[in-house]
Amino acid sequence: INITQIYGDDNITSNHGTFIAGVIGGYNVGVMRLKDSPFVKLIDVKLGSSALSEFMNAFDSIIDYLNTTNRKGIINLSYSNYGNGVTPIINRIEEIYNLNGIIFCSAGNDNTNASLYYPPSSPYTITVGNHESNLLKYLSSNYGDAVDIYGPGSDIYSTSYESDSAFTTGTGTSYAAPFVAGVAANILLSNPDYDFDNLLTKLLDYAEYDIIDRNGKTDEPRVQISC
Repeated sequence: INITQIYGDDNITSNHGTFIAGVIGGYNVGVMRLKDSPFVKLIDVKLGSSALSEFMNAFDSIIDYLNTTNRKGIINLSYSNYGNGVTPIINRIEEIYNLNGIIFCSAGNDNTNASLYYPPSSPYTITVGNHESNLLKYLSSNYGDAVDIYGPGSDIYSTSYESDSAFTTGTGTSYAAPFVAGVAANILLSNPDYDFDNLLTKLLDYAEYDIIDRNGKTDEPRVQISC
C-alpha cells in the first residue's frame, strides 16, 4: 500500500511506492527476485492521498482480493501516524489479519516509542524498525515493545520511477519494512500453510538477538534480520 500522490496515471510525484516494491522484489534487485519466483505476484495498491477514504479503498481492495482468491498475502504498509488510529482502519487491519493477510508496517522515523503510533501499535501487524549496517538502531527509527523486529533500512538500493532502468538509494523504516516483508514472502513460498504467528516465529528464529543497541538503553526487543 503506498501513497503515490497520483494526479493522472502518468504523473507520479513520489518514488516511495516504486522504491518499496523494488525492495520487496524486483527483476534484478530486491529480497525476492521475481525472475526466479514465477509463482509470486506483486500487486500495487495506490493511494492518491492520505485521506481516510483513500485508505479505505486500498484496504477494501486487499480484502476483496483475499476473499476472492482465498490466498494468503504479504502486505507492506510503510506508513505510521501518531495516535491510536481511527476505527475504520483498525477494523480493516483486523479483517485482513482474519483473512490470512499478513501486514508488515514501518515503525516510524521520529526516534520515539512506536507504541504511540498506529498501525505500529496494532497486534495485527508485524512492525519493523531500521538498523544501520553496523547493527546500531538508525538514529531516527522508532523503537520499543511495539517493534517486533529490525531490518536493514539505511542506504538501501532500489528502483526509481524515473525510468525502467533507474535506481536510487533511500533510508528509513519505510524501506526496512519491505526488506523483512520480502524475507517473509520467501518463507511463505516454502511454507504455504504458515499463518501470522508461524511466520513471525520463523522470522524471529532467523534473526539474531542482543545486538541492536540504542545508545546503551535496554528497552529494545533487540532483534534484527539481515540477508
